[in-house]
Amino acid sequence: MNSAKTYSYFILVLCFFSTSCFYKSPKTGVADDLDYTIICHTPKGDYLITHEEVFQASSKSSGPKGTYISGSADYRFTVRNLQTGIQATRLVTGDREKDMLPLGFDGNQLWFYSADKSVGLHARNPGTLDITITQKQIEEANPSFAGKLNTPTTTYDAKKFYSYDPVNNQITVLDLQGNLYGIDPATLHAVPLIKKSAFLQYLPSAFSTSAYFGIVKSVTLKGESRMHIDVDGIKSEESYLKGQILLEQDLNRLSHLSKKMRANLDVSNPFIPEHSNYDRTRPFDPSITSPKNYHETPYKYIPTSSELKEDSLRNVQNALRDKTAKDYKALIPMNNMVLGCDSNIIYIIHANNLADTSSLLISKINTKGNKFITQWTTLVPKIYFNPSDGIKKDDFGTLKAGNPKFRYEWYGKEGNVFIGIKMLFAFALDDSTGKMLWKQQL
Repeated sequence: MNSAKTYSYFILVLCFFSTSCFYKSPKTGVADDLDYTIICHTPKGDYLITHEEVFQASSKSSGPKGTYISGSADYRFTVRNLQTGIQATRLVTGDREKDMLPLGFDGNQLWFYSADKSVGLHARNPGTLDITITQKQIEEANPSFAGKLNTPTTTYDAKKFYSYDPVNNQITVLDLQGNLYGIDPATLHAVPLIKKSAFLQYLPSAFSTSAYFGIVKSVTLKGESRMHIDVDGIKSEESYLKGQILLEQDLNRLSHLSKKMRANLDVSNPFIPEHSNYDRTRPFDPSITSPKNYHETPYKYIPTSSELKEDSLRNVQNALRDKTAKDYKALIPMNNMVLGCDSNIIYIIHANNLADTSSLLISKINTKGNKFITQWTTLVPKIYFNPSDGIKKDDFGTLKAGNPKFRYEWYGKEGNVFIGIKMLFAFALDDSTGKMLWKQQL
């Protein structure tokens, strides 16, 4: 009997130090990291979709310089009901050589490139993640694609060849011969492209101390530890500890705003907003597009050609040839727009105190008329404002399995639901009241 107990104890000790005890199910285990989030608004409901990593630690060791963890990762996509947080479906793709690169949402379907060559470029239902369009169908619609599409073996490499252009609502593909095409997601027909869209070559950050409401109006947070809102030189009385303004990260919403902003620009002059002091009663002179110093004063009064000196006119004509200059005011603010793209509302994240374990606070402020009215402030429970400091003070990150990273942060809004992702948790607030709707560990 004693020998049996000794044997059982030996097995338990062996199991504790063996790699099998570190195993987490990719289907049910908690996520260790994530790198992509999107909200899909569909006729059947709104969905929050995240791309998550589940790390399988094979060994862990601690030393004077920290903890060292080795292992491998599996990847998955999780779909949650936006209003309830209930998981609708989860698709485990496997390791990096079988993972999928999310390209974008065309309003109906979510597009991916799979490193699994048998799947490749395809589209899925955002609510179920069932495949709705296959690469074979794309090749049938475009016979010249057969055998000529790039087949990168990792999603990292796939970014060079596959992407989604939300401004023109098309999938962009670079084939083996270096030819660029745009695929219509509805008809699947491809058309040659000269170059990729310049829209948001760099994705927006989650927050900043400055942001735009539109082309002209901007907002900043100024101060040392406690930050005050500043709009047009008018500062708020209320301050926010370590405050940051949340930025819009939804590319579809940003592209819609970009098109709207372009539409409001003068047809003859992309630098002149619809309601500027430009004299529209004058005859249009195609050689006149902007003053010489358009980067500094893009909205100042523009003189007629007779009022411009020859050297100034030459500089204007040179600027017209520069496509980047034409796009200046329609593209530059897009990676720094306030969350929700409202003309008055801003969201600020801030800390509730200066302790390492300070909690995350979120405030919704209406800045209309520079009155700075706080509509609500919510403390998100058990979410640190600065996870790297807070986790050192407790055992949250001391896990026997996995290797959690807490660097990813994302915020969004759809309808009356505010969504936040931080510290590997997703949570939703009622946008009208700030009341917590749900909170789930990823």
